Amino acid sequence: MKQMIALLTFLILFSIMTSGQTDSCECKRLNDFFDKKYQSGKATHEDVGVQALPFAAYSGGQEELIRILGNHPYPEEAVKNKIEGNVLISVIVDTLGNLNCYKVARDIGYGCGQAALNYLKELNLKFIPAIEKIDGKERPVSQRIMIVFHFRL
Repeated sequence: MKQMIALLTFLILFSIMTSGQTDSCECKRLNDFFDKKYQSGKATHEDVGVQALPFAAYSGGQEELIRILGNHPYPEEAVKNKIEGNVLISVIVDTLGNLNCYKVARDIGYGCGQAALNYLKELNLKFIPAIEKIDGKERPVSQRIMIVFHFRL
């Protein structure tokens, strides 16, 4: 039951199609697009010109990802102040399955957001990219996902 709850809270929220480039200008462009269209909740797959985008997935499987993410560090300041909650990290899974354009989307403070961000970067996880299907042809596409870190004492 605990794993099912964790699996359900592993949110993969808004997807976008990109060219797979992830330099700082591209990250800014993608972040701006995400902030304007997807956080408003008004974007659809038609906005990015595709029929559907299957979600990117961790190559080791959901259960393994949940196990790995559960081993994140808990900042001393957060423990001292008894801070609990969820931190959301926004990343782009590129066409090769690499994570790029890291951004703390929701933070609970006391160093938790930065700890989650640093931990995720250190893991160097490999994902299976999302697949776009247009006119019967499939190709990998970049996609923004949200990764949830649970901070519980």
